[in-house]
Amino acid sequence: MDSKGGYMLDLSINTETHEKLRKQMRSRDWLSRNLKEVQAKYAEQWIAVFEEKVVANGKTVAEVKKQVEGKCPAHEVLILQIPTGEISRPM
Repeated sequence: MDSKGGYMLDLSINTETHEKLRKQMRSRDWLSRNLKEVQAKYAEQWIAVFEEKVVANGKTVAEVKKQVEGKCPAHEVLILQIPTGEISRPM
């Protein structure tokens, strides 16, 4: 627990869980770097990001989950809805 009462994650440790989190963070960072292009193509849609690329998209989260089921490890996929308009903070 850190000084603010939250939990800290030491990503220098090499466990399976840490590696999965590192993969998610790489995809999140990729999405932040490529947000304008992703937003132009997928605004108002749900997307799945895996290994630094969009691997599925659809109108509902259920549709996207169905597309990635069995193709990508669920705990390594980022699924989120892409908004339209200005985004005030990184995703």
